[in-house]
Amino acid sequence: MLSLPNKGQLVFKDKVLMKNSTFSQKNISEHMVKYEVTGRPHEDTRDSFGFQVFSKHAHSGGYDFRINIKADVHSLIPTNKGLSILEGESKVITKDLLFAETVGAKAVLYTLTRSPKHGKLKRINLSNSTSINDNITAFTNQDILEERIMYVHDGSETTEDAFMFHTTVAKHTKGHNHKRTYSKKENTHTIDDIFNISIALVNDEKPVRVVDKVFHVARGGQRLLTLDDLRYHDADSDFDDSQLVYTRRGIPMGDLVLVNDTGHKLYQFSQDDLQHRRVLFIHRGVSFGRFVLFVSDGKHYTSTLLEVIAQDPYIQVENSTGLLVQKGHAAILSSANFSVFTNQDVRDDEEVLYQVFLPPRHGHLFQNNVKVDCFTQHDLKAGSVEYRHDDSMNLADSFNFTVRVKEVRLDASVGVRVYLESHQQPPTVIYNHIVVVEEGKPVKINRGDLEVTHKDSLPSEIVFKVKTAPSHGFLHRSTKGEDHHYQGRREETIHAFSQEDVNTGHIQYLQVDSDQTHDSFLLDASNGITDVHDIRVSVDIIPIHIPLNVFNVTLEEGSSTALTKEVLQVTNRHFSQVDFFYHVSEPPSHGHIEHARISGLSISFFTRKQVDSGHIYYVHDGSDTLADNFTIIANDTDTRKHSQPCTVFVHVTPVNDEAPVITANRILKVWVNSVTEISVGDLCAEDSDSPPEDLEFIVTPPSNGHLALKSAPSRHILNFTQTHILHGQLVFVHSGALSGGFHFQVNDGVNFAPRQIFSTTARSLVLSLERNHALTVFPGSVKTISQNDLLVVTNDNGDMRGNHSILYSVTSPSKLGRLLRKQTDNSTAEISSFTQDMVNEGLISYDQTHPETLGWTTTDSFTFTVFSSSVSLQPHVFSIHISYEHAPAERNTILTANTGAVVTEGGRVVIDKMQLDASNLLGKLLEPQRHSYEVWYHVTSLPQHGIITVGERNLTSAKPNFSQFILDNFGITYQHDDSETTQDFFTFEAWLNRKGQPPQRRSEPSLIVTESFDLTVTPVNDQPPLLRTKAPSLRLVQGDTVVFSPENLLVEDLDTPPEEIHYKVISKPNNGFLSLGEQLNETVSAFSQADINHGRVHFVQDGEPSSGVFYFSVTDGFHRPLYKLFNLEVAAATVSMVNNTGLRLVQGQTTATLTTEHLAAETNGRHSVTFHYRVTTPPHHGSLLMSDLPVSEFNQEDLHSCRLSYHMTDLTSSSDSFEFIVSTTESNMTAQTVNITVRPLIHFSKRVLIPSGIAVKLRKDYLDATDLATLSGSDPVFHILSPPKHGKLVKLTFDLLDGANHSVESFTFRDVVQGRVALEETLAHQRHSNNTANQSTSLLSQLGTADHNTTEIHVSMLNDSFSFLLSADNVQPAVGEFLFTIVPYKESLNHTTRSPGRNRTTGGRGTTIHSATHPHTTNHKTHNKTLQKQFKGRHHWGNQTRGGHPMIPTVPGNTHGKHNVHGPHRITPVRVESLPRPASDPLLLILPFLACLLLIVILVVLILVLRHRREKRALSRGLIQELAAAAGDGRPEGSPYLGRPERSIAVPSVVVTPLLGPNSCPSTPVLNVLRRGTLAPRDPCLLLWAVDAVPDMVQAQHCQPPEPTLRDNQYWV
Repeated sequence: MLSLPNKGQLVFKDKVLMKNSTFSQKNISEHMVKYEVTGRPHEDTRDSFGFQVFSKHAHSGGYDFRINIKADVHSLIPTNKGLSILEGESKVITKDLLFAETVGAKAVLYTLTRSPKHGKLKRINLSNSTSINDNITAFTNQDILEERIMYVHDGSETTEDAFMFHTTVAKHTKGHNHKRTYSKKENTHTIDDIFNISIALVNDEKPVRVVDKVFHVARGGQRLLTLDDLRYHDADSDFDDSQLVYTRRGIPMGDLVLVNDTGHKLYQFSQDDLQHRRVLFIHRGVSFGRFVLFVSDGKHYTSTLLEVIAQDPYIQVENSTGLLVQKGHAAILSSANFSVFTNQDVRDDEEVLYQVFLPPRHGHLFQNNVKVDCFTQHDLKAGSVEYRHDDSMNLADSFNFTVRVKEVRLDASVGVRVYLESHQQPPTVIYNHIVVVEEGKPVKINRGDLEVTHKDSLPSEIVFKVKTAPSHGFLHRSTKGEDHHYQGRREETIHAFSQEDVNTGHIQYLQVDSDQTHDSFLLDASNGITDVHDIRVSVDIIPIHIPLNVFNVTLEEGSSTALTKEVLQVTNRHFSQVDFFYHVSEPPSHGHIEHARISGLSISFFTRKQVDSGHIYYVHDGSDTLADNFTIIANDTDTRKHSQPCTVFVHVTPVNDEAPVITANRILKVWVNSVTEISVGDLCAEDSDSPPEDLEFIVTPPSNGHLALKSAPSRHILNFTQTHILHGQLVFVHSGALSGGFHFQVNDGVNFAPRQIFSTTARSLVLSLERNHALTVFPGSVKTISQNDLLVVTNDNGDMRGNHSILYSVTSPSKLGRLLRKQTDNSTAEISSFTQDMVNEGLISYDQTHPETLGWTTTDSFTFTVFSSSVSLQPHVFSIHISYEHAPAERNTILTANTGAVVTEGGRVVIDKMQLDASNLLGKLLEPQRHSYEVWYHVTSLPQHGIITVGERNLTSAKPNFSQFILDNFGITYQHDDSETTQDFFTFEAWLNRKGQPPQRRSEPSLIVTESFDLTVTPVNDQPPLLRTKAPSLRLVQGDTVVFSPENLLVEDLDTPPEEIHYKVISKPNNGFLSLGEQLNETVSAFSQADINHGRVHFVQDGEPSSGVFYFSVTDGFHRPLYKLFNLEVAAATVSMVNNTGLRLVQGQTTATLTTEHLAAETNGRHSVTFHYRVTTPPHHGSLLMSDLPVSEFNQEDLHSCRLSYHMTDLTSSSDSFEFIVSTTESNMTAQTVNITVRPLIHFSKRVLIPSGIAVKLRKDYLDATDLATLSGSDPVFHILSPPKHGKLVKLTFDLLDGANHSVESFTFRDVVQGRVALEETLAHQRHSNNTANQSTSLLSQLGTADHNTTEIHVSMLNDSFSFLLSADNVQPAVGEFLFTIVPYKESLNHTTRSPGRNRTTGGRGTTIHSATHPHTTNHKTHNKTLQKQFKGRHHWGNQTRGGHPMIPTVPGNTHGKHNVHGPHRITPVRVESLPRPASDPLLLILPFLACLLLIVILVVLILVLRHRREKRALSRGLIQELAAAAGDGRPEGSPYLGRPERSIAVPSVVVTPLLGPNSCPSTPVLNVLRRGTLAPRDPCLLLWAVDAVPDMVQAQHCQPPEPTLRDNQYWV
């Protein structure tokens, strides 16, 4: 061997030949020298080795032996580079990462022998695949080439993963829907390999709080903040939690400082500082609060609230489990057995000292083998304190000690349980029997069912723990006296009980799930030291229903089968020996149940024994049905149990005994020479016991065509089946005569139907061109050809069937365009033929090509012919009009290009001919003229949010032109002004201008095109969101649900819509939760500003009267989030009364309804709340009723529905009341009173004027108690409660002139009717002067002039009243008040006039009394409301008006209906004239002058008579006052003045006013008052006096000073 082969080796006798090795020719002949290839070459190659031949005497030169190596076609060429991926991501495994190939290009199959542990392999589905390809276990090279194999990491904190696979060359055997099955080829090469996956960890986990406690500190003190109080964890495996950084905001109740430098405030610290106890909290200020902490791992941020509570220093027991020690042995007392917590600053466990003051009785405490009575918390944690039992027989012990931390002490104790050595032996299971229970009922587990004992343990010490609960019931501990049939709830299940509970029968198993026969549960028993595990208690459930199982039966049509115990089975052992009845609740529809011994008689009852004996049969009725069923119920009367209804299904094997029936044989109408399908409606046969494929038609040859199948229409057939007709496979091919047919007969293989004839008729098809309208097309566009443009119809009226599709064939195509057809994938293809259906469906369109070669308007056309079956039309021409005037609706321009442009906010864009091109306007000119013109643009409206630059100049309104030449070569530039706008545009006009001439707008409108160029501005998010709400907050009432509005929270961003401004709740509110939309029960932590603007964000308050906050962030997704606190101010719910007007009863009325007008409450909380009223003090003189029953509670709905009423039972009182409490679920209101008063049944006159110094009778029309007298049947009595202040009530004697009048304290209504009761009032007079600053009464001044002399008369009017108690028989008493006005009398008043109406006027010299009273009738409701409105809150007429001048209110009168209410009247001096008041008699209007003369005469006579009768009284007082009187019952009444006659009602009133001379002062104070109307009473009735001239009036011309100041209780009238 001179040289060795490079790609293999030579082997001789299993030894590799090396250089200089030898072998002989004999060895070669005996095939002992071999060449072996090293490796498996993937392609054909060569190798060689050098050798020399020698013999004993000679040798040759060197030779090379060449070897040709052929590649193995089955050898696999692997590629396995592994995969690198980020944590939680997925990545496709490509050919460059994993691939195996062969020279023969065979399919390679990869089979996973071990799946990846921290992810999965997934095959990406194709769009048309429905297979599930997660966690695949095999894939192919084709999957890798198509990049469908993906590795998906599970997001775990792992750095590597791998899967093992077996690669083999496979033979493709089957493929379906991309699912391939491969079989291994024998003796092929395989590879086993591992695909490694390297995972790069990412910081994708936010820190999570794992210790969430309230931080307790001593008030005013300090305490270390450690990991026991606050701790976060970052789940990223490559992150150290000690690197977490805490950043805090302001702390309202103290500060965080360094432990070794308390003057250094900490605003940022790490978790390592907490771990090494470097952070100290110092308390100051409030005792409770929270502050925000931000936690970051360097990438992610989260926030939390640390709650701080400051209290007085304290110690509390944190853990106390006691000690467990073996008798005579010792046990270590550690912090796991006992530990305490304190809010004081404890930095060393040595500061927590334990002092034993009551040592253990049966043992001792040792520390390092030394008895101790004092130790520290450090000793407990070190485990150096132990308890040693004294080996006595006492198995329980304890010791007490005092825990001291600084100055705070706490007494505590530790219990010790002692167990014997035998307790270490496990308890013994004595009984564990099956528990039997009825379905749905409880059963006691007693000692005989379950018993576990221990020789040294009591039953109470043997404790069972439920390891696995029952599946179909639950365990329950019953109590003493509990019903044995108690059902209970699953929530009451127990998890532990003792043997003593079992022995006393307190443990029950309650079965709850239906249709179950077995249950079990697993227990562990323990004596406190050792356990017995897995004690399985089985439960046998007796079904509540008999467990009947039924099975289906099969029989032949018309036969019978026995219902044996194999068909009807009851296998439960509890019912194995029960002979119950079977009841057929639903009999079979196509048969019956019978007894074998009574054939033909249907039965509905039979026994179990009869079934077991085989005597019960189902008999089919022989009908052509394939199925039947009946329902069975098993019933046992002894146990009162029955089964659920069970249905037995009967499968019937049909018997062919029916002949086919022809159901359809209709004349077939076809087109001449057409191929027509024969449908079921044309020819059909049915057989009730044969399927359609068995019904065979045998026919004779048709006379005018032939029958065939659609698959071979030229092949004649003479037989077919009904299935061919049902599937639409049978056709008739017409030829020859127009009428004909064939004979046919149908059979089912056994039975034959009668022979029949099938007839056919044919008709010729006619085509007609109905529409051929020209198509209008915009140059360069595609226009659809619809049936409105092109339509060919046939003479088919719908009664013919057959293939007569209308086909268009283009014989001469268009020159300026092409015809296109829309394909199913929305692509288009050029065509030369199409159908009418395609036109109708809008699939055919005309595409105009090369628009640049066209003029403004041109025409095109194509020629076509039409075919349908064997019919055709002569060629026709379809015209196409192409013009720029035919712009489609979706195109907003008629120019060659006006596409608009897109510009970035604040940026610029170049507009060139691609965006704006009007060169098609040249098409309006003739071809020779086009080179002489060019297109110019005139901008008529500049853009609003930017500028246009042409070259180096800006386009302005002064220079608004540019040309198409500029657009073609340079373009124009639009520069946006950086405003927050998304749209802009400019309007322009385009026209043709001769080249070389200045641009001049053409005068012809047809040559000018006006359009606008749209500019779309792409916004740039360069504005951060701004919080517009100064203090985000919300005020609400506890328990309320409030909608957020922009007033509460508003963030605006000029370049971001509200939908993209997102809020995230970092810390949720502690007094409720946020919800979104209509889901008010679901908490949300994220929402948008649009949700707030549309009122979709709600805050649901939890009902606690405490305010709260939540911390949130807001961002637009681009800028840094904005963090804020939102305050939730909660106000306590309150209740207030909106109505408590009291209740008024009319005298004689005992019942009144209480409504919301009398009593109503409201709350500041929810509107749908229910108000509950509870009567705390009931009425004294009556009761509250609802549905005729006394009640003490009611709600506002009862008031609203008028269901509550008050009933007065005690008629001795004039008033009543009751007290109540009104409450809601959130609040209440106490100590409320409803007053109930009785209003007198009496009618008052509207206005009563009483003259001073005269005894005026109280007439019936003043106080009318007629209704009360009628109602009670008695004479009502008036008891005076409060007499008049300025007079008295007197009872008159029979001598009205000379007799003495006596004051009275009571009088009757009869006295009023008889005029025996009168009023005597006295009014003091004072004169008006400059020195009179205050007056005691009202002043009404009236000026009069005579003979140019002036006199000033001062007259006062005074309001007065008296109150009374009105009583009568059989009715309640009632309190009322009679109101009247006192008017003065002056002797100088000597003239009397009278106004129409029931007025009575009398007077002396110069006196005018004017009192007009309107007639009224009585109305109780009106009177009551008037009384309430006019006299509410007044104290005997003592109120004043706003202007400081008191007014005289109207006395309530007897009214029915409405009366006129006039405003204040201005008293104006006028000339003396007679002003008759309007009357109802028209005669007074017709003859006014005659009436005036007559009235004057009557008036003079009346004055003389009255003065004569008043002799003494007229001389002393001299004032006659007119009274407003109306006839009470229509009959004449006597005069209200004692002994005076009735005045005439026909005398008109006369207003006498002074005449002001030329020297009089126009600004007299009294006159000024009169002009302002302040002296006029607010009543339509006015009193005016005419006075003689008085010399004092002359001084009025000197313009007296302003009116004098009024005193208390004085007012101007």
